Amino acid sequence: MAVHVLQDLEAQSGVQAAADVEKVPEMDTAVGSNDRASILRPSTSIRSASTDSQSARVIPSSMSDVRNGSMRTGSEASVDEERNICDFAESLEREEPPADPWFMEMTGLRRLHFLHINKRLAACKKRVLETRRATDRDMEEIRALFHEQADAIRDYQLIHSLDTLSPNKQKGRKAESMKFFPKTGESVFPDVDGFESANYRCVPRQSNTSEAVDDVREFLRKHLPVSFTWTEEEKKAHKDLFDEKIYMPKRLSRKAEVLARFIVAMFGALFILLPMYIMALDTNRTKNLVTTTVAVLLFAMVSSLTLRTSNDQTLGATAAYAAVLVVFVGLTS
Repeated sequence: MAVHVLQDLEAQSGVQAAADVEKVPEMDTAVGSNDRASILRPSTSIRSASTDSQSARVIPSSMSDVRNGSMRTGSEASVDEERNICDFAESLEREEPPADPWFMEMTGLRRLHFLHINKRLAACKKRVLETRRATDRDMEEIRALFHEQADAIRDYQLIHSLDTLSPNKQKGRKAESMKFFPKTGESVFPDVDGFESANYRCVPRQSNTSEAVDDVREFLRKHLPVSFTWTEEEKKAHKDLFDEKIYMPKRLSRKAEVLARFIVAMFGALFILLPMYIMALDTNRTKNLVTTTVAVLLFAMVSSLTLRTSNDQTLGATAAYAAVLVVFVGLTS
């Protein structure tokens, strides 16, 4: 009887021990989750501290700040440059006359853009040819790339159609940009300059085509000094361009117009007088006919190259000139 009692007690003890053993993983699991939570909390605090340290990290806004010892945080530097945009615009507005916007050509970046589009188009072509399938998704991507390529080509043509700032003005605009945006312009690499560009361009303030009506006036517009060819109205309207001494006027001044008319009139007189003198000195019929032929051919060539006239006007002027010489030949023969 006692033996049975002892066996029952041992069995109950074993069941209790087994139950305790089964509870241990639960406790371990609970403890493990608490431990993980306690481990995560410090890491979170570490991250927040790291973020705080990063936000408080001192970043030089320019190399001069490093030399002078004045340091600002990264957020302060970015805010300053954003504020400097407004300051820069206001300083340009205060110029006399107010400065027009200018545009950096950025030929290198545009070349990268074209190469990237070419690469993506080649990848689309390769995928379609290898799979022998043209899905809607593929065609939409190809269509979008073609539109992007066409826009890039138009943008490239447009930027090259704009006027180029003079070398001195380009240097000035770049220096001003570096002054207002030092953090953007400077780099730890000596060959990296954010504001370096092959050309700084601006919208043309004068038409690319002049109002000159012939090549004589166009020649004078290009080669005479600007002080002689610019009108007073254009000097007042575009004083900055006039001061550069390299821009051509849209219209010729009155003095240049008088000179152009005098040159055309002198050529007309010479084309009549020279053949007349040659034929009047010697009344040989053959010589007169050769002189008339050569003079008419020269007149036709000069009028075609220098005068901006229609075909009918050129033909009429040449025929009238030939008629005058033929009449003179008949009178002197």
